Amino acid sequence: MIKILRAGIPLCLNKPDNEFVEGDCTKPEVKDALLAMQHGKCCYCERDLYELGSAGKDVEHYIPKHACKDGEGNFQWHVANRWDNLLYACKTCNAKKGKEHPINRTGQLQIIDPTNERIDPEDHIDFRINYPIITYSEKASSSLGRSTIRKLKFNERSELGSKFRKMILRIDEQVYDLVDAITNNNTEKINSVKDDLEKATSAYLPHAAFARKYISDRIKDINAKKDYFEGSSGVHFQEIEINICKGYETAM
Repeated sequence: MIKILRAGIPLCLNKPDNEFVEGDCTKPEVKDALLAMQHGKCCYCERDLYELGSAGKDVEHYIPKHACKDGEGNFQWHVANRWDNLLYACKTCNAKKGKEHPINRTGQLQIIDPTNERIDPEDHIDFRINYPIITYSEKASSSLGRSTIRKLKFNERSELGSKFRKMILRIDEQVYDLVDAITNNNTEKINSVKDDLEKATSAYLPHAAFARKYISDRIKDINAKKDYFEGSSGVHFQEIEINICKGYETAM
């Protein structure tokens, strides 16, 4: 999960409270705005929503619809379908979250809203990588990260682990190419591979948070072994510097 910048409100939702209706959230204008805002990815797991097709994604109500009723049990559509309550999620994330309220009875936040200006998901959620086993973990003992992972059941999602393993194989191949280019002083290849690795951390791409974590770890590992490469190649092995994108940053 990465930070998402909330886009401007679609015109169809910029209206008086009493004009809101149930179907407002599924209007094409709203869906298009959400897809663009999220770079076409699930707001939670960062899966490619275009790849999943129309049947694989849902408009997500961060505060669930059942919690947006008045004292008589009537839906308050101006609350449920207000712009800052809407996100786009893959069907799996939407189903896993279900009717879970993101705020518990004591007022404690339980699920990260990636559009919350005060919260960066990457400050709370991390990954443990012990290939082939890859799991989500809270970062810096974050209780919010831990509860978000649990509520969205990220570690029960075999399809995410499969995606991550494929990414690891691709990134490792690029890192090996980079090491080879450095030991052979191939400047053109060095710049090309570094550019590809930096682009892989762009907010535009699926699973950017995982790519940022894994690429950062691999580069640190290679730099820590710099003396080994110098000894084996007979050349000065320059320390690798990669510009890892953060939050909503893009490299495209």
